Amino acid sequence: FSRFLVILINTPAIIMASKKYDVISLFLVADLVCATSVLPVFLGLRTSDYIEGVLVAPTELGAFCGCLAGVVTVVINGIINDAGGLFEYFWLRNNAICALCGSKTMFTFIITPVVSGIVTILFSQLDVMVRGRERAQRPLIELPFDKKDNAKDVEEAYVEGDDDDEDEDEAIEVSK
Repeated sequence: FSRFLVILINTPAIIMASKKYDVISLFLVADLVCATSVLPVFLGLRTSDYIEGVLVAPTELGAFCGCLAGVVTVVINGIINDAGGLFEYFWLRNNAICALCGSKTMFTFIITPVVSGIVTILFSQLDVMVRGRERAQRPLIELPFDKKDNAKDVEEAYVEGDDDDEDEDEAIEVSK
């Protein structure tokens, strides 16, 4: 199974390599894709409000909308800079000049994370206003490990774990 998986993963990489894409361009594409989501992801690590509750902690919906806004920002930059196709600007071609050249590329790398961060904060604020603080801070799609009862069980097991250590020590001594 693992050999099949390796072949499956490497086939697109071999096809891309045969087209002789510039390695710098590939790294810039990866950097631009990361720029679309860097602030929503890092802001999402925050669990408490900013400035004494004026700015709420980012919600899952706010972070998702921020990531989408980053992608839309790159697409709009492409339309403004006449890149050709809808997602063509992700390749940062700049009219056949190198991908690193020009203020347009620099502007894209500055504006994309800023817009995605602002949209994350705005949509998180709207999410809390519409759904309420408690509901907005919960996951949109709850999985079994997200349930509060499950979290309480884990916390109780951790707190009670101090007593269990003695039992484990006794079991270790008995097994010796």
